[in-house]
Amino acid sequence: MARAGRAEAVIGVPAGALFERLRALRRALADAEGVPAYIVFSDAVLARMAAEQPSDEAGLLAVSGVGPAKLARYDTRRAELYTALGDTPGTTDS
Repeated sequence: MARAGRAEAVIGVPAGALFERLRALRRALADAEGVPAYIVFSDAVLARMAAEQPSDEAGLLAVSGVGPAKLARYDTRRAELYTALGDTPGTTDS
């Protein structure tokens, strides 16, 4: 529960649904590789993705915790990541 609290503090409530979609995608990637989810991306990286909502390769590489090696590793699933990031509702006032 503490982890969810930290992630929520980073991304805020509006991005919470996006964070959950990213977590589901991370789980699918981890299951396909047979590794723990945190090996794919940590909760902190997912929170930064949700907050920054990158829409291209340069944007993803600008997210701390996403480097060229991880981008290359998950290249075949990158479209799913962009779909998850793009399916966000418009911004709302806090």
